[in-house]
Amino acid sequence: MWALIDASREPAFRATPSFTLDFVIQLAFYILSTPGAWWLFLQFSSIKAIYENRPTPVMVAATLQVLLIDVLMFNDSIIGTPLPILCLLATSGAAIAATIMSQHTPTARSRLVTLGLAANLFILVAALHQLTSSLRYALNGANLSERTINLWMTPASGPEYRGASLIGGIILMIVTAVIAATSLYLGSQHRHTMAFVRLVGLAPLIMALTNVYILLAHGLSATSIGSTLGLTSIGKEFPYIYFRAWGTSILLGVFAVGETVLLHRRASARRRETGQVIPVAATVQPPLRQSYRPYTR
Repeated sequence: MWALIDASREPAFRATPSFTLDFVIQLAFYILSTPGAWWLFLQFSSIKAIYENRPTPVMVAATLQVLLIDVLMFNDSIIGTPLPILCLLATSGAAIAATIMSQHTPTARSRLVTLGLAANLFILVAALHQLTSSLRYALNGANLSERTINLWMTPASGPEYRGASLIGGIILMIVTAVIAATSLYLGSQHRHTMAFVRLVGLAPLIMALTNVYILLAHGLSATSIGSTLGLTSIGKEFPYIYFRAWGTSILLGVFAVGETVLLHRRASARRRETGQVIPVAATVQPPLRQSYRPYTR
């Protein structure tokens, strides 16, 4: 519903009465540059996974998207903009159900692994979304050396917004996306390895540290308010916006570190259980042939 409502407000779709080539191009760019469309398509993959009795982290990742960005940061009024709250309630219920079901599939996953996969999927969608937005600006003739990024690696829609360099931001987006995709691949295996345990919190931590650097060095820019979501009725001023920006960034960093520590402790405990030393007395086998000393008088 959220994605369809936002698409109905797009001027390009209202002005195009027929299914023309221009409409197809506008629709493709809209899908690539709108996070709601990304999550809408991921919903179908989640339904397919549940139908095939496979675990899925999509709903948990969608809950992180709605919670950290749409509700905690960019929702200026619960009464005036209730849609993010309703989305959070819906995705939270689905995330809890999907997490419980993931523990009863043939390739069962623990809650920690599901949360780690969800965090990396959330970061992967964010990084790919920002990459496609940067590509759209480049195709429209924008000078990328004059553009910047702000919170959540969001590229500025114009050269007047303050932030870090967009060229460096694109490199960081690619690195973050590769790390998140690698973590998803390793964690989706039947038996996750220590490589997954070491990588699971890296991509969310990079995003959190990027937000902290942006807030310290450049402050909050209008680009993060104007182009991060595009899915709610966003005002130009938010109550306690700096406090909320710091809070969501720190919360993401704490989640990344805590997830890595808990998974590492669980993996270490499991390794100690499977590799415990058996007493030597229990491992000594009786000799097959016994040699006797001859009896002499």
